[in-house]
Order: sequence, then C-alpha cells, then structure tokens
Amino acid sequence: MSLSLIRRLTANLVRFESQRVCYGSGVWSGQRVIPIWRMSSFAFSSVNDLKVEHNHLNRQFFIQMGKDKAVLDYKEIKGGLLELHHTGVPKTLRGKGIGAILAKEAFDYVVRNNLQMIVSCTYLQKYLMDNQKEEYLKQLYHDSSHPDE
Repeated sequence: MSLSLIRRLTANLVRFESQRVCYGSGVWSGQRVIPIWRMSSFAFSSVNDLKVEHNHLNRQFFIQMGKDKAVLDYKEIKGGLLELHHTGVPKTLRGKGIGAILAKEAFDYVVRNNLQMIVSCTYLQKYLMDNQKEEYLKQLYHDSSHPDE
C-alpha cells in the first residue's frame, strides 16, 4: 500500500473493527488504522497508554509526555482535606482527554484514602458534574458550621 493512499485513508473518517470512530491521522497496521496523536515531540496511540504519577511532596498529579507535562495541583487544607485547585494541560495536548484522566486519578485517590475534597478548579467542577459517581460525591467537603449549604 502506498504512503499517499495511507495518508488519504487516515485523513478521512475511519471505522475500526470495534465500530469506534476516529478522525485524524493514523498508522496502518495490517487490517486496520491505529490512531496516533502527535503532540510536540510526544506521540501516543491511546490516552489509556498514559500513566498518571503522584508527587506527594509537590502535591501534584501529573502526566509526563516527552518535554510536556499535564498537571493537577492540590493543597492539603488540614489532615484529610484536600483542595483540588488547578489543572493544566499544554495547549498542544488539549482536547485529548488528558485532563479527565488526571481528574479521575485524583478523585479515585481521594476515595481510596477516605479523604475529603474541595473542588475549586472549574475544569474539575465540570468533570464532577459530568461524572457524578456516588463515591466522588460522598467525599465532597461540607462545612458543618454552615448548615444552609
């Protein structure tokens, strides 16, 4: 198969064996096209390939992608209470679901460790609204000194 034909195939809508749909570029692999997102010097075939790391000292969840780094920052307000206050994904990597991967890992961390959280980052607030899992909602901090909330 010629390189120009591969480029034409991958530039259009491509249906995978599992009936998932992919737009954009890809790499021909035998019987199907595998999507590849190229971002800066980093390429990955699926967001599922990305590994979230947790730096307790810097209070940060992050994904290192070549020279680029996506982050979710938090601060510990008091023992057992975290404020999730910032997510940052480099411009070239936005729109790929990387922020959602960081959000899920941070929320799962809070649940696993039976912590409480204050979600002050607007992206994380939207993620929480879109993913209203009971285990996440239970971990939201409610100030008992303000019964109206």
